[in-house]
Amino acid sequence: MKKLVLLAFALPLFVVAQTTLPTLWNFSTPGISTPPTGWITGLGTNGNLTYSGAGFSVGGDNTACRLDATGEFLTIWFAGNPGEVSYWLKGSGISPAPAFTGIFSVQESVDGTAWTDLRAFTTANPLTSTMSRFVNTPAATSRYIRFFYTTKEAGSNVALDSVVLKAAPLPPVLLSVKQNNTTLVSGNTFVSGNTANTLFTIQNNGTAIDLKTDSIVLSGTHSSDFSIGAFDSITSFGGQKDSFNLSFTAGAPGSRFATLKIYTTDAANSPFTINLYAIGGTLATEPAAQVATLGISNVRTHAFTVSKTAATVSEKYIILRKPATTLTEVPVDGVSYKRGDYVGGAQVAYIGDDTASFRPNYILANANYTFAAFAFNGPAGYENYKTTTPATATTTTPGGQPGNYYAGVNPLVNTFIADLNAKIRMVDTVFYSSYASVVVNNYLARDTTGGKKVVTCVYSGEEYVYEDPFLWWTGTGGNPATLTREHTFAQSWMPTNTGGSWPTVGGKEVSEYNDLHHLFPTHQLNANAKRSNNPFGMVVNATYTAPTGFGKLGTDAGGKTVYEPKDDQKGDLARALFYMLVRYNGINGVQWRLPTSQDIAILLTWHQQDPPSAIEIARNEYISTTQKNRNPFIDNPSWVNRINFSNMTYVLDPTAEVINVTAPNGGEATLAGNNLRITWTSQNVDTAVVEYKTAPAGAWTLISDTTPGARGFLNWTVPSVTTTSAKVRITKKSNLSVTDSSNGGFTINVPTLTITAPNGNEIWFVNNPNNQYVTWNSSFVDSILVELLIEDTVFKSYGKVAAEKDSLGIVATGLPLSNKAKFRLTSVSPAISSSSANYFRLQVLGGLSSMLPSNTLSIYPNPSTGIVTIQVNDPSVKSASVTVSDITGRVVLEKQLLSSTQLELTKQGVYFLKLQTEKGSVVQKLIIQ
Repeated sequence: MKKLVLLAFALPLFVVAQTTLPTLWNFSTPGISTPPTGWITGLGTNGNLTYSGAGFSVGGDNTACRLDATGEFLTIWFAGNPGEVSYWLKGSGISPAPAFTGIFSVQESVDGTAWTDLRAFTTANPLTSTMSRFVNTPAATSRYIRFFYTTKEAGSNVALDSVVLKAAPLPPVLLSVKQNNTTLVSGNTFVSGNTANTLFTIQNNGTAIDLKTDSIVLSGTHSSDFSIGAFDSITSFGGQKDSFNLSFTAGAPGSRFATLKIYTTDAANSPFTINLYAIGGTLATEPAAQVATLGISNVRTHAFTVSKTAATVSEKYIILRKPATTLTEVPVDGVSYKRGDYVGGAQVAYIGDDTASFRPNYILANANYTFAAFAFNGPAGYENYKTTTPATATTTTPGGQPGNYYAGVNPLVNTFIADLNAKIRMVDTVFYSSYASVVVNNYLARDTTGGKKVVTCVYSGEEYVYEDPFLWWTGTGGNPATLTREHTFAQSWMPTNTGGSWPTVGGKEVSEYNDLHHLFPTHQLNANAKRSNNPFGMVVNATYTAPTGFGKLGTDAGGKTVYEPKDDQKGDLARALFYMLVRYNGINGVQWRLPTSQDIAILLTWHQQDPPSAIEIARNEYISTTQKNRNPFIDNPSWVNRINFSNMTYVLDPTAEVINVTAPNGGEATLAGNNLRITWTSQNVDTAVVEYKTAPAGAWTLISDTTPGARGFLNWTVPSVTTTSAKVRITKKSNLSVTDSSNGGFTINVPTLTITAPNGNEIWFVNNPNNQYVTWNSSFVDSILVELLIEDTVFKSYGKVAAEKDSLGIVATGLPLSNKAKFRLTSVSPAISSSSANYFRLQVLGGLSSMLPSNTLSIYPNPSTGIVTIQVNDPSVKSASVTVSDITGRVVLEKQLLSSTQLELTKQGVYFLKLQTEKGSVVQKLIIQ
């Protein structure tokens, strides 16, 4: 793309600006993701950024800042002398209540580096579990207030709300500078764009003394583009004001910078400094350099990290995202984007001025993603994007990765249900109230236009679009939220729900109530309330249909009231119900069953019609990282056939056709060329078709279609393909619907072995008593056999050596003279070999014929810088030639000689010059410096 502005100079980066006083924030207006000017958050990503609910209500907004890890903070950076600071605090998530432990500090600082406590809350001076107001007065010289989690201890978090920092009482004289009623902060940047004239107001907010303006001075890189109009030197106190005009005429197109200083009798604010940023034309200056490198790491089924690995000379950068293997879209100059905005088929994944890595949200299994990073300069409306050669990165997420999670669980044995029950019990539980922070914020929420986010109702497809923080529907006025957490296995269906304090038993929330595998976001009024605790089924006569046309309540063909969700949730909810039955049946002696009104046959049909999707597989992987257990029917859909969900008994069907791959099943590693045993269990499979593929989207390649299915194994020679995504698949030949493949990808590494020296035309001297070296490169090779071949026949074996040594020293004394020598390296396992590409020579130092006196050959100068003269000192010599070899024995020059000849050698090093005549030969050493 051709650009008109091509000026090149260093540009200042945008930084967080100070706020003026007074200042306040309640964390809902604006939202936590967009702090007010001068407010800086460091809240981490381990949980939600806010708390919500009636217990966090100060002023009625039900939202408070959440601090839940050591080092998390909220900082206010302000201009001017501070007055008192007030704030509301409570200990949140205290377990057991109300014993807050740890250290939470309220601090002040002059420079943002050295901090002093205004107040500290400790185990001895704890926070309570209810919101309480506190007030402190910072020093007049402080310019920072920080709320800092000094030491976080398990069972204690902090909720902070309604922070107000007042200004100190007004002094006798006090300068303030405004532009269009906006109070400016000394030292900050004012963007005037391409406006020709800007009016500034000087106001004296003092109480008793007139303000005198001594001078207004322009300086800086492009100060000649700016000029100051006339101004009054005296401004009366009591809020009186005067004005001056700033004129701008661009000396060149692009970004223009200057500094304006106002010198007054307000000693505390003189000079008052304004950094000016103006634009010549319509765009800022295009960055001189692009983002250097974009990297993707830690790729998993549900997540990965994108990082900008090198800084650029630009004010900001924007990263686009596309679910594809290529991304050609580019941002448009002069357009201001927010995260979630679309640029053609790509979406803005990140925009900012820092170099931190980020994790894209809503990542699906078996999906391609491409990212492109563009540097740009300019404030809003004047952005100039560098669109040529952006840094790009592409990745493909894997499918489900259970690895060996199901080791010991065999669907063909009658202990299958009990074994599965024991396997999928949770390691960790997530509180029901933490579902938003753990699942919605960290995974389900998707970016959408205007910097907003969106979460979709799984039943009706209705979308809740919001600005952070995410809120649940509360049924009260003023809350625009629409979603609630739907228990797919309805609470009233749970046999443990016997009333009383349930779902809290013994002071703890029961896991069946908060189990993430069956909790989904749904529209409260149009879906969750309609489903209620009705069974699922196919609606024939609808009494209610959600506005999207999906999500119906009505009666089925038998006249029973049922709820029918949209098609792509039907299999998901069936597998969630099957999971709940297996996970909790028999715990504490309690039997779990679906109500008699729930038709299990329709669930099994939906399970088959709507197999695990990319989002369901990824969601299962994400839950496995938080709750530490998996839904087996997502990982192994065929396992539903082995359970009678009506009475939770094992299905032993002698007519059933079943195949289950047992190895390789994901996570293994093997070498190309190895003999790998593929194993499976089966029932009623006469002949098995065995196939493999090496890429998630690759085609299946036949290994065998004649293997007896009941045999359960096949030895396979691993192909020479490097991959981490290989899978095998076993299918019944006479019924292709009976099939199973590896749960996850396994790795194939290709071994290599290459000899690097001697590799052709080198000379080894057989009367050299020192080591001469055989060298090689290798990977995935343990040991190699080293052999010397003369005339293509093995002359001598030097035995096996470790491949990682990469070299072997050999003394050539006693070897025969030959012009046809080679080395051969052979790996025993795997069986690969490498030989010298060409013959090298074995000869006596001095040649194959008789040795001449050393004074027959004169070389001068020696050492030399590159040009040497060779003199043959025997006048009886009829013909002569010289061969020049480097220290490795490689011939670098051959030449016929006259009585005196010049040679040129430009590379520094040690060389051997061999003079060959009809009378014999002589070798001398030459040094090129």
